[in-house]
Amino acid sequence: MGESLSTSCYRREELSAGQRIFGPALVIEPASTILIPPHYQATVDHYGIIHITE
Repeated sequence: MGESLSTSCYRREELSAGQRIFGPALVIEPASTILIPPHYQATVDHYGIIHITE
């Protein structure tokens, strides 16, 4: 079966421009949840858009 991973959780409204999040992680907001997989990272731009890269 699957493997369990310790995962960080972030509230979308608390993220700031330039913040970097390393996966595995979850970004939680009222209407959706964003998964940042292991070995990926997310960066928040100055518009608040989350960009996920490997």
